[in-house]
Amino acid sequence: MTDREGIIKPETWVADMQEGKIRRVLVILKEAPCRKTFNLVKHISEDGSRGNTYNNVAMWVFLLQNFKSDNVTTSYKEAIKLKTAEGRTKCLVHAAIINISDNWQKSADGKHTNDKILFENHTAERQQDIEDFIYQIEPDIILCGGKVVVKSLHKFREKPVKLPTTSTKYAKAYAYRIKDIIFPFISMPHPNAHISQKDMYKDLLSLLDKIQLPKIVNPNEEA
Repeated sequence: MTDREGIIKPETWVADMQEGKIRRVLVILKEAPCRKTFNLVKHISEDGSRGNTYNNVAMWVFLLQNFKSDNVTTSYKEAIKLKTAEGRTKCLVHAAIINISDNWQKSADGKHTNDKILFENHTAERQQDIEDFIYQIEPDIILCGGKVVVKSLHKFREKPVKLPTTSTKYAKAYAYRIKDIIFPFISMPHPNAHISQKDMYKDLLSLLDKIQLPKIVNPNEEA
């Protein structure tokens, strides 16, 4: 990983790991359609604005961080309060964010890179960098936005992950093994997809009711 992507706030990530009061979420997206000097970590920690992309990411991360926490309400009504620069930052400083592509180039329309091109350009070296990073930081859960992300991350695996263990209309849950660790792995549509934010959030909530996430340490359980 470059210093332009990865853990948003390392000291917070370490504290969250030690305290266990909030799940540490790694978000993997397609790309950052900006100049090569674009700093994803800085952008997220300072503002995180870009259409609905980071609004949805923040809401999904918030849900994954706090699902079934005794002291945090994770309803959609609470989640939409994060759709401000302050709200996004407050949530995402606890997360890590990377892209499968770290070398974005403009396509013919000057805006988006075709998923087919992204998949074809996803190299074994980039795959290894991503898996090494995941293994090093040990997130409690991995969240992917966009079908091409999942497809790319399975491209060079000797034993591809089987069909989703659980799925709903938009969300799919996998088990993703790296060496001796199995990570909960959830795939969602691209966060800027033309789908109702409420529908996607509630769909993710429905999925989480069906799977087992790493436990959160609640205040009344501490001794």
